[in-house]
Amino acid sequence: MYIVLGIIIMAGGYFLKGEFNEWGFPAIYYVVEVVGLIVFLLGAFAVFKGRGSGVSEEDKKNLTHEVILKTLSRMTYADTNTEKAEVETVKKIYKKVTGKTVTDADIRVAARGDLHEDQAFHKYLGQSQGHISQEDKCLIMQCLADVIKADGKVSPGEVAFFDEVGNALKLSPADIANFKD
Repeated sequence: MYIVLGIIIMAGGYFLKGEFNEWGFPAIYYVVEVVGLIVFLLGAFAVFKGRGSGVSEEDKKNLTHEVILKTLSRMTYADTNTEKAEVETVKKIYKKVTGKTVTDADIRVAARGDLHEDQAFHKYLGQSQGHISQEDKCLIMQCLADVIKADGKVSPGEVAFFDEVGNALKLSPADIANFKD
């Protein structure tokens, strides 16, 4: 808002420069231009200051918990054969990581929310990853590995989903294996 106001003040001063001279106040032109510039700069500063603090720590934490639930839940359907052990593992992991309890129904809803739209899920992960810490991204991958191993077998669909999540979260294999600090 201030950016636009500053531009209007400076433009007004420019267009009224001749009038100020006729009225015998040529210095007013410079005063108006300086005031317009100050208003413009205050607006620009406010815009750039606001960009740095876009998401609160609480919002980041809630987003991380949401991504954990959705991703782990989706993993239970990655091989199209959901095992009870996988669902129970998701419930235990989610409780351990977040302190919150989820039901089988919560997991089914989170898993199938956009099951038929893989691109929507990958877009969601891609947009979310910028607000999730590197440690939490690695935690998500470790939790996914625990869900994969829950039923004692690893399917190609689970491995493919694991790799897709790692790519969407912009993690390298070294990040996932915790070889980097």
